[in-house]
Amino acid sequence: MFFRIRPARREDAETVLNLIEELNEYQGIPPCKITLDSLRRDLFECEQPWARVNLAVVPSPDGGEVVVGHALYVVIFDAVTLQRVAYMEDVYVRPAHRRQGIGLALWKSVVEQGLREGCDASRLEVLGWNKEAVGFYAKHGAKDLTPAYNFQHHKLTWDVPV
Repeated sequence: MFFRIRPARREDAETVLNLIEELNEYQGIPPCKITLDSLRRDLFECEQPWARVNLAVVPSPDGGEVVVGHALYVVIFDAVTLQRVAYMEDVYVRPAHRRQGIGLALWKSVVEQGLREGCDASRLEVLGWNKEAVGFYAKHGAKDLTPAYNFQHHKLTWDVPV
């Protein structure tokens, strides 16, 4: 199957939001609170976007393209390893297009961008029950840091008083 990876553009915002919502549903995560307007603002309309998105697209019968997957990522500084890291928040390929190299190509696109920006590694999180994804990343050289660091992943939302 022919596909290509390209950066998301402002006009892709609604598709990006739909992909994020599809991934959340697959993972059993509650629906997004983000709005289309805030997604556009935070990813496409500010001087320093909060995150970046690469899209996997395939040709459509009408000569256009259809988005079939995405990778959402940020470049962060890892205070543990003292490295710049391309942190991949999401990678998702729609079910009908899986097992065709698209997920790997999306991941590689994040790694390649990270290398251009001086990153020494990429990092991601995988839900423990998602054995297929865990196996995919391990097959391609990702190391599970859970046993080595015994990190617990916490989230503090600001709707709860501190």
